Amino acid sequence: MKNRYITIFLFCVVVAFAYGCNKNKFLDKKPNSNIIVPKSLSDLKQLLEYNTELCPALGQLCSDDYYYPDLASWSAAFSETERNSYLWARDIYNGEKNIVDWYVPYRAIFYANVVLEQYQQIAAEAGTQADARLVQGWAYFLRANAFYNLLQTFSPAYDSLTENIDLGLPVRTTANINVIGQRSSLGSSYRRVLGDLSMARDLLPETIDQTDRKKPTRLSVYSLFARIYLSMRKYDKAFVYADSALRTYSSLMDFNTLSTTLVAPFSVRNEEIIYFSTVVYNWSATISGNSARCPVDTNLYKSYSPNDLRKSIYFRTGTDGRFYMKQGYNAASYPFNGLATNEMYLIRAECYARSGRVSEAMTDLSMLLKKRWKSSVPYVPLTAASASAALSIILLERRKELIWKGLRWSDLKRLNKEGANIILRRVLDGREYILQPNSPLYVLPIPDDEIAMTGIQQNVR
Repeated sequence: MKNRYITIFLFCVVVAFAYGCNKNKFLDKKPNSNIIVPKSLSDLKQLLEYNTELCPALGQLCSDDYYYPDLASWSAAFSETERNSYLWARDIYNGEKNIVDWYVPYRAIFYANVVLEQYQQIAAEAGTQADARLVQGWAYFLRANAFYNLLQTFSPAYDSLTENIDLGLPVRTTANINVIGQRSSLGSSYRRVLGDLSMARDLLPETIDQTDRKKPTRLSVYSLFARIYLSMRKYDKAFVYADSALRTYSSLMDFNTLSTTLVAPFSVRNEEIIYFSTVVYNWSATISGNSARCPVDTNLYKSYSPNDLRKSIYFRTGTDGRFYMKQGYNAASYPFNGLATNEMYLIRAECYARSGRVSEAMTDLSMLLKKRWKSSVPYVPLTAASASAALSIILLERRKELIWKGLRWSDLKRLNKEGANIILRRVLDGREYILQPNSPLYVLPIPDDEIAMTGIQQNVR
């Protein structure tokens, strides 16, 4: 069983290198097991840069961002896993194997571990301290980001009262693929993520590389800390890090400068992006801009004001009269799941509201929304009579601003923990499917082949 696990894992590594062989010289080398032993800091950087698919797409498939309008559209989905995820089935895989939502983020963790084990010898030989610190910090950041995203999909929402009882995931901190760890507690898993980020913070450079936003910086660390603490409902800490991020970099795009007619209105050099990453590339429902099967939620679309440019920049109208996503925040067909200033403004505004600082909350929100408003129409800042009213407004705008970015599933889990009582409903072929708040179905099952190969404990659904 262990040998089969090793064979499959090495096969994934080889495929990964072969897939990227047209991208750079290092990945162009002959694919064999020796390729995972890099020889220079440049090799290590390229190993890290290759890993941009860090967020499982299963949460996006299960979320309420979209719907299948009819049985034919649902039946045309790429796989059984995709169809079952849409209906929140207890067994979403139905025998399908090699689920990318699991092995691609864990592959990134494997690469990060390779780098962390190799960089010291290579750095000493190269004698370049700044590059060595970048590579080490990048690896810690990559491992933290990939592992956090796995937790959002395959573990329950964080709860400080049950963190030592709830199951986290296998914590892999070695590149030795013979070491197969069992699942840690959820609290231990989060401590590993936060510990890796703390290491990265002390090693990474402060400023963004404007030519390559795949490289994390200290700003990326602040932003990821803010996202993580928000999901943990530790709003005081989320505020501190969102505030630190915005004090470092606060650029917002004026949507009036974007085309409302292009299917790809955003540029790859989107100035709001702090760190670039995406959901995994596999499922038809997550392809934006060219999928005619999955319209966005109609009520959500209608919630945008006619003068809100997001209505025409985020969405297009299909020939069937339904509304579909355009290509994403970074001009890609797959959802952007990286870190950006718009999210930081929303996190800081939410934390202001939760602490009763209504004026500051609405000021942050207005700074963002004014950049999304038609310049020909005067923008009137939103107001709120109370902290709870401000919070409701901010959460709605968070929903509208961050649609299709792989964050909704985590938001549903944490908000229902807060008592939001959000009930999801699907209707397909005359049958209604319901997902209740805090249901065990919010924790996606670990792929069957992983359970068979490692013997780790499966989630109860």
